[in-house]
Amino acid sequence: MSLEVVSQNAKSSGILENMKTDIEDIHQTLQKMKQNRNDNFRSVRTQIKDIQKEISRFRSQQNKTLDKMEKELMEDLKKVKNKTKRHMTILFKDLQQHEQNIDEIKRGIKGLEKYGTDLQTFMAGNQMRNIVHKEREYLQSLIE
Repeated sequence: MSLEVVSQNAKSSGILENMKTDIEDIHQTLQKMKQNRNDNFRSVRTQIKDIQKEISRFRSQQNKTLDKMEKELMEDLKKVKNKTKRHMTILFKDLQQHEQNIDEIKRGIKGLEKYGTDLQTFMAGNQMRNIVHKEREYLQSLIE
């Protein structure tokens, strides 16, 4: 068969109509796929934005919680510092008083060595021993 014979009724046979219909179907399917992909992409972008907002919200909430904890801890530390300072002030004054007691005893011993009689040395020595004993007990209480 010749090419002329085979192609003679090509226009009227419906081949072109079938191809046009197939092409249109393919074209519509491609457009739907493009639209679907665009919709999917927009949805992904929206989800990413929502996730970023949630992360920011969570971070903000955590920062507020941490700020509150820090503030409470700093207040507690300030209270501890002030309490320690008060105790140290009291202890320092107490230590100064005991130091003055020891200084008095040292002066008394020097005075007895220079000017005291045996009886005065004996009598004052017993009193000083008692004071020295109390000072040792005080020191021991601080160490324990």
